[in-house]
Amino acid sequence: MDARSGDPAPGGPGLLGQRLRVILLVLVVFGIPLGLMLTYLGTRALAFRPPFDDQPGGAIAGTLVDEEGDPVAGVAVRALLYPRDGAPVAHASVESDAEGRFSFDVPPLDGCYVLRAGGNVWQEVYREISLSDEPADDLELSLRPGCIVAVTLSRRDGSPIRGGEYVLRRSGGFLGLAIPSQVHDEFEAASFERGGLAPGKWTVRVELSTGDTAEYSIELEPGRRELRLDPF
Repeated sequence: MDARSGDPAPGGPGLLGQRLRVILLVLVVFGIPLGLMLTYLGTRALAFRPPFDDQPGGAIAGTLVDEEGDPVAGVAVRALLYPRDGAPVAHASVESDAEGRFSFDVPPLDGCYVLRAGGNVWQEVYREISLSDEPADDLELSLRPGCIVAVTLSRRDGSPIRGGEYVLRRSGGFLGLAIPSQVHDEFEAASFERGGLAPGKWTVRVELSTGDTAEYSIELEPGRRELRLDPF
């Protein structure tokens, strides 16, 4: 300390403490979030990079099971073709049999294949598949209990609603960062229903054919939930 002023002496412990606090603040504000973001983006890019290749075509088959490993019957499984230079397109759809089994024959393709299973009371799952290195005739897809939301809309003045569009949006998490999932579809009249959703908090945005919009939050649990909303 400077005996005359009582202020920290230049280069003394007080100044060192201030510098450490500044460094810590910079790391917290810039270093840690940036590091988390880069880690997140890198991991997400690897996780969501489709296994594009020159696919020979052939059989894709497997079994749907629940969390206990028991077969799940009567659940929709869809095969999509995902070309390297385009978006996935529907190829075929089947329901799992009494033993949870499903199978498809897929054509040769420059890209990869996508399986989509679930819906209604089961959360939808996706699996991107390549046949270029190994067969995919004994897959196992695990399903978890999901949610169905049935929404009926009305106007406060009682006038009719003649359809529109809705977006259901939910954020998951990775290292504290949001990983959103989104469902977008159209509806007719004044109601819509969607299944295969994960439990948790969802944001629902509705845009009517007249251009009116509304947005609200809902909490979903496994099973069916019916909502009557009059936001317009």
